[in-house]
Amino acid sequence: MLTDLPDYQRWNPVIRHIWGELTVGGRVSFDECHPGGLLLPLNVTSRVENAELSWRKGPLGGRWIFQYDHRVQLQPDSQNPPRTVVTQTDQLSGALAIFTPIGSLRKDSQRVGAALKVRTEALNRADGGPLG
Repeated sequence: MLTDLPDYQRWNPVIRHIWGELTVGGRVSFDECHPGGLLLPLNVTSRVENAELSWRKGPLGGRWIFQYDHRVQLQPDSQNPPRTVVTQTDQLSGALAIFTPIGSLRKDSQRVGAALKVRTEALNRADGGPLG
């Protein structure tokens, strides 16, 4: 699910279109559904099928100017199958990070996490397996 790029526009409320190569070291780009984001290519830093995907925006002019790291992890909820635990982490660094609208980033992250949880659990029920 995390690596099905054509499916992102169906479930992701922030990403309108995403393209590229989802392999470690690969480059990915996307169009956001709202203006104002930094339009930098993403570098894939980790990929574990149906479990984890992380990427980095930047560095822009070196890590000390701007860098954004994002990771999303999916784990089956052992207490309540077919539910899924979605964990997202974001890390901003560099001098330009203070100009990043943290509230907007946090809100987008929450919206994406909720949509990802709903989509993953729907796939779990349909497929009868963990994490679709």
